Amino acid sequence: EIRGNGSGVVVSGSGTTNFGYVIRNSEVFGNSGSGVSMSGSGHRIEDNLLRNNGTGVGAATTTGVYATGILVTGNEIRSNSVGVSTTGTTTVENNQVFLNNIGVSADQSPMIRNNTVYRNTTTGIQGSNNAQIIENRVFGHVGNGTTTGTGVYIRSGNAIGNTVYSNTIGIEHDSGSEVRSNLIYANSAIGVRMSGFQGAGDGLFGNTIYQLTGDAILATVGGNRTEIRDNIVVVGAGYALRVGDSQQVGFNSNYNLFHVFGTGKLAQWEGRDFLTMADWSYETGNDFESVLADPQFLDVNGADNLLGYSAASTVDGGEDDDFRLAVSSPGVDRGDPASRFQVEPGNNGGRVDMGAYGNTLLATQSPAQLIQ
Repeated sequence: EIRGNGSGVVVSGSGTTNFGYVIRNSEVFGNSGSGVSMSGSGHRIEDNLLRNNGTGVGAATTTGVYATGILVTGNEIRSNSVGVSTTGTTTVENNQVFLNNIGVSADQSPMIRNNTVYRNTTTGIQGSNNAQIIENRVFGHVGNGTTTGTGVYIRSGNAIGNTVYSNTIGIEHDSGSEVRSNLIYANSAIGVRMSGFQGAGDGLFGNTIYQLTGDAILATVGGNRTEIRDNIVVVGAGYALRVGDSQQVGFNSNYNLFHVFGTGKLAQWEGRDFLTMADWSYETGNDFESVLADPQFLDVNGADNLLGYSAASTVDGGEDDDFRLAVSSPGVDRGDPASRFQVEPGNNGGRVDMGAYGNTLLATQSPAQLIQ
């Protein structure tokens, strides 16, 4: 038990992967600075409870190689101002991060993967400058009345394979970022908000966005070269795709599957609503190869019949929500022919599935072909 100091544990200098300092099986709390502050390389912070500090974990390394950086794994990190603040080639994985003001703040190439990040006040994970945010489950960020709750914020980095649900805003996609293969659903205001200049290879690719209220994709706040491809976008109120005037230069959307129900609308461009794919495509030059149809998800609210996380009851029903596609789905084998599909197992049809599971092991098998 380490408590009541400026910083609980401070480690600097470099070890090796096998001989660095290890902080393990400790409870570190009530420190005004960091619970654990580490810099250098070869160190590990694992299987601790880090709570009620200024920052739960502060980790910084400049090795340039993840294997010799700092590893933060298996910890419960809660009720700090910032749960984890990390820079450089640190790896933050398999942690429970919750009830902080900011869950994880990551800059300068860290790897943030396989964490469960939930119920932090403002932002679950924020990453910049080559941060890699991969395969995390992020939910329940709803703000505090004066700030907006955001699941994932990414600028000049990658957000890939995450499940992001029941936040106010699912993903903030800032300039120079690739957002790919994420499941983004049941966020109350916006599924994905895109802003800023995007370079070659950046954009919104192969995600599933399921938005009952608000806009599924909002492209706004300056920038250009916005790329939107291979996504499944479902909206029940608001717009599947809303494009601000400053985002129209270089805007390119195609090979997407849209489904609109309730009071939802397909798109807005220059303040004008578009309700049909034909009008949208011929008047803006977008989505000629896209489809407007029901994607046929297997079971969006799972066996427990609870969609996502309820802030009112603090019950998480998200683990069994199933957004895989039925074999008969119009999203099977309908993505961009130029997109990679080789990771899809078995009968993959030689073409990527649309949505979050395209080019993954969870892709739907192509329908069997009758040979006579």
